Amino acid sequence: MEKTAILGKGTLNAIWADQNSIVTPSWLGRTPTYPGSAQAGSLKADEWRSFCSIFLVFSLGRMWPRKGGRFPALFNNFMDLVAATELASLRTVTPYTTTLYEKYLRSYLEGHKKLFLDKRFVPNQHTALHLGEMLSMFGPIHAWRTYPFERYNGMMQTINTNSKIGSSLNFSQVSETQRAHFI
Repeated sequence: MEKTAILGKGTLNAIWADQNSIVTPSWLGRTPTYPGSAQAGSLKADEWRSFCSIFLVFSLGRMWPRKGGRFPALFNNFMDLVAATELASLRTVTPYTTTLYEKYLRSYLEGHKKLFLDKRFVPNQHTALHLGEMLSMFGPIHAWRTYPFERYNGMMQTINTNSKIGSSLNFSQVSETQRAHFI
């Protein structure tokens, strides 16, 4: 199947031009410069979020609905993802916001399946289906989203390596430590 770019050079140039004309609040923090280009480097999670939920919403909302073809459906699908992400990121969780999150996420995944027939879902998309339940159990995501990674980092720091990388720490030790720590 022939591959085509959804965000081609022309679209990215228009997004970057829009980005230069949008004034964001100071609390937003650093916004990525020229995302999608090699010079942008790797974006952090918050930079991806601001790029997608502010700049792409503005630019694609201006361009795609009028473009025709499958672009209006792509924009609606993207907006379902943005809505789900924003709902999951709220500082307060209610049964209603959790239900809305699940509704928008399912709509996004169903649209994704129709729009990208040759693509399979990735583990993150499957995991996102369980996020509504986790929001109900644990509350707002900002309170617990880094805990598993912090716990893992703490566990790794307890392994004695004598400050020598690779000499005393091999894959089987890491696997054994993980099993012992998480069982």
